[in-house]
Amino acid sequence: MSEDQGKGHQVLHASLFKNEQTFHTHRVGTIRTPPPGIDNAKALASGAAEFLEAAKILDHSGKPDQTVECTVLFHAIELGLKAFLLKRGVPEKDLRAHGHDLVKLFQEAKQRGLSLITQNAEDMIKWINEWHCNEVKIRYEFGSERFLPLCNAVFPLAEEIITAAN
Repeated sequence: MSEDQGKGHQVLHASLFKNEQTFHTHRVGTIRTPPPGIDNAKALASGAAEFLEAAKILDHSGKPDQTVECTVLFHAIELGLKAFLLKRGVPEKDLRAHGHDLVKLFQEAKQRGLSLITQNAEDMIKWINEWHCNEVKIRYEFGSERFLPLCNAVFPLAEEIITAAN
Protein backbone atom coordinates (compact mmCIF):
# COMPACT_ATOMS: atom_id res chain seq x y z
CA MET A 1 0.00 0.00 0.00
CA SER A 2 1.42 3.40 -0.93
CA GLU A 3 0.12 6.87 -0.28
CA ASP A 4 -0.79 8.99 -3.32
CA GLN A 5 1.07 12.16 -2.41
CA GLY A 6 -0.96 15.19 -1.42
CA LYS A 7 -4.43 13.80 -2.08
CA GLY A 8 -5.04 11.61 0.95
CA HIS A 9 -5.78 8.64 -1.30
CA GLN A 10 -4.18 5.26 -1.01
CA VAL A 11 -3.24 2.95 -3.83
CA LEU A 12 -3.62 -0.71 -2.98
CA HIS A 13 -1.44 -3.17 -4.87
CA ALA A 14 -2.25 -6.87 -4.81
CA SER A 15 -0.80 -9.84 -6.65
CA LEU A 16 -2.66 -13.08 -7.16
CA PHE A 17 -0.73 -16.18 -8.14
CA LYS A 18 -2.51 -18.81 -10.18
CA ASN A 19 -0.91 -21.41 -12.44
CA GLU A 20 2.45 -19.67 -12.05
CA GLN A 21 1.07 -16.54 -13.73
CA THR A 22 0.94 -13.23 -11.92
CA PHE A 23 -2.14 -11.04 -12.11
CA HIS A 24 -1.93 -7.51 -10.77
CA THR A 25 -4.88 -5.57 -9.46
CA HIS A 26 -4.55 -1.86 -8.75
CA ARG A 27 -7.19 -0.06 -6.77
CA VAL A 28 -7.24 3.62 -6.04
CA GLY A 29 -9.41 4.64 -3.15
CA THR A 30 -9.63 6.14 0.24
CA ILE A 31 -10.15 4.55 3.59
CA ARG A 32 -13.09 6.07 5.43
CA THR A 33 -13.29 5.42 9.13
CA PRO A 34 -15.76 6.96 11.54
CA PRO A 35 -14.44 9.16 14.34
CA PRO A 36 -13.25 7.15 17.35
CA GLY A 37 -15.99 6.25 19.81
CA ILE A 38 -18.89 7.01 17.48
CA ASP A 39 -21.86 4.72 17.97
CA ASN A 40 -23.93 3.17 15.18
CA ALA A 41 -26.75 5.69 15.57
CA LYS A 42 -24.36 8.62 15.09
CA ALA A 43 -22.63 6.83 12.20
CA LEU A 44 -25.97 6.30 10.41
CA ALA A 45 -26.98 9.92 11.08
CA SER A 46 -23.66 11.03 9.62
CA GLY A 47 -24.27 8.86 6.55
CA ALA A 48 -27.78 10.30 6.22
CA ALA A 49 -26.33 13.83 6.29
CA GLU A 50 -23.82 12.86 3.58
CA PHE A 51 -26.60 11.52 1.34
CA LEU A 52 -28.69 14.64 1.93
CA GLU A 53 -25.74 16.87 1.03
CA ALA A 54 -25.18 14.84 -2.15
CA ALA A 55 -28.86 15.23 -3.09
CA LYS A 56 -28.59 19.01 -2.62
CA ILE A 57 -25.49 19.13 -4.81
CA LEU A 58 -27.37 17.22 -7.50
CA ASP A 59 -30.33 19.59 -7.06
CA HIS A 60 -28.07 22.56 -7.83
CA SER A 61 -26.43 20.85 -10.81
CA GLY A 62 -28.77 22.45 -13.32
CA LYS A 63 -30.82 19.26 -13.71
CA PRO A 64 -32.85 18.96 -10.50
CA ASP A 65 -35.24 16.15 -9.63
CA GLN A 66 -33.63 13.45 -11.70
CA THR A 67 -33.91 9.84 -10.55
CA VAL A 68 -30.46 9.77 -8.97
CA GLU A 69 -31.24 12.82 -6.82
CA CYS A 70 -34.51 11.29 -5.63
CA THR A 71 -32.80 7.97 -4.92
CA VAL A 72 -30.08 9.60 -2.84
CA LEU A 73 -32.58 11.80 -1.00
CA PHE A 74 -34.91 8.91 -0.20
CA HIS A 75 -31.97 6.89 1.10
CA ALA A 76 -31.00 9.83 3.35
CA ILE A 77 -34.48 9.67 4.88
CA GLU A 78 -34.21 5.92 5.41
CA LEU A 79 -30.82 6.28 7.12
CA GLY A 80 -32.11 9.17 9.23
CA LEU A 81 -35.11 7.18 10.45
CA LYS A 82 -32.93 4.17 11.23
CA ALA A 83 -30.44 6.39 13.08
CA PHE A 84 -33.28 7.87 15.14
CA LEU A 85 -34.56 4.40 16.04
CA LEU A 86 -31.09 3.16 16.99
CA LYS A 87 -30.68 6.23 19.19
CA ARG A 88 -33.95 5.29 20.88
CA GLY A 89 -32.71 1.78 21.63
CA VAL A 90 -34.16 -0.28 18.77
CA PRO A 91 -31.81 -3.22 18.04
CA GLU A 92 -30.21 -3.31 14.59
CA LYS A 93 -31.77 -6.69 13.81
CA ASP A 94 -35.22 -5.13 14.27
CA LEU A 95 -34.31 -2.37 11.81
CA ARG A 96 -33.25 -4.94 9.22
CA ALA A 97 -36.71 -6.50 9.51
CA HIS A 98 -38.20 -3.21 8.26
CA GLY A 99 -35.94 -3.27 5.19
CA HIS A 100 -36.50 -0.13 3.10
CA ASP A 101 -40.09 0.41 4.29
CA LEU A 102 -40.17 4.09 5.21
CA VAL A 103 -43.78 3.92 6.41
CA LYS A 104 -42.97 1.23 8.98
CA LEU A 105 -39.80 3.04 10.05
CA PHE A 106 -41.67 6.35 10.34
CA GLN A 107 -44.53 4.80 12.33
CA GLU A 108 -42.10 3.20 14.78
CA ALA A 109 -40.10 6.43 15.05
CA LYS A 110 -43.29 8.35 15.89
CA GLN A 111 -44.15 5.75 18.55
CA ARG A 112 -40.69 6.34 20.02
CA GLY A 113 -41.00 10.10 20.16
CA LEU A 114 -40.28 11.49 16.70
CA SER A 115 -42.30 14.66 16.31
CA LEU A 116 -42.02 16.66 13.08
CA ILE A 117 -43.28 20.11 12.14
CA THR A 118 -42.95 19.50 8.39
CA GLN A 119 -46.42 19.79 6.91
CA ASN A 120 -47.78 16.60 5.33
CA ALA A 121 -44.77 14.59 6.52
CA GLU A 122 -46.73 11.36 6.72
CA ASP A 123 -48.20 11.81 3.24
CA MET A 124 -44.75 12.57 1.83
CA ILE A 125 -43.31 9.46 3.48
CA LYS A 126 -46.10 7.35 1.97
CA TRP A 127 -45.53 8.85 -1.49
CA ILE A 128 -41.78 8.34 -1.33
CA ASN A 129 -42.32 4.81 -0.04
CA GLU A 130 -44.23 3.88 -3.21
CA TRP A 131 -40.90 4.15 -5.03
CA HIS A 132 -38.40 3.42 -2.29
CA CYS A 133 -39.85 0.39 -0.50
CA ASN A 134 -41.03 -2.41 -2.75
CA GLU A 135 -37.91 -3.78 -4.38
CA VAL A 136 -36.59 -0.21 -4.38
CA LYS A 137 -38.17 0.20 -7.79
CA ILE A 138 -36.90 3.77 -8.21
CA ARG A 139 -33.48 2.23 -8.88
CA TYR A 140 -34.68 -0.30 -11.44
CA GLU A 141 -37.89 0.72 -13.19
CA PHE A 142 -36.97 3.18 -15.91
CA GLY A 143 -39.47 2.03 -18.52
CA SER A 144 -42.57 3.50 -16.93
CA GLU A 145 -43.80 6.99 -16.18
CA ARG A 146 -42.89 8.28 -12.73
CA PHE A 147 -44.62 10.86 -10.62
CA LEU A 148 -42.17 11.80 -7.87
CA PRO A 149 -42.13 14.64 -5.36
CA LEU A 150 -39.92 17.63 -6.10
CA CYS A 151 -36.75 17.10 -4.13
CA ASN A 152 -36.58 20.66 -2.81
CA ALA A 153 -40.01 20.05 -1.24
CA VAL A 154 -38.65 16.96 0.54
CA PHE A 155 -35.39 18.50 1.79
CA PRO A 156 -37.01 20.02 4.93
CA LEU A 157 -38.45 16.62 5.88
CA ALA A 158 -35.06 14.92 5.48
CA GLU A 159 -33.30 17.69 7.42
CA GLU A 160 -35.78 17.46 10.27
CA ILE A 161 -35.47 13.67 10.53
CA ILE A 162 -31.67 13.80 10.46
CA THR A 163 -31.61 16.57 13.06
CA ALA A 164 -33.82 14.46 15.34
CA ALA A 165 -31.43 11.53 14.89
CA ASN A 166 -28.41 13.54 16.08
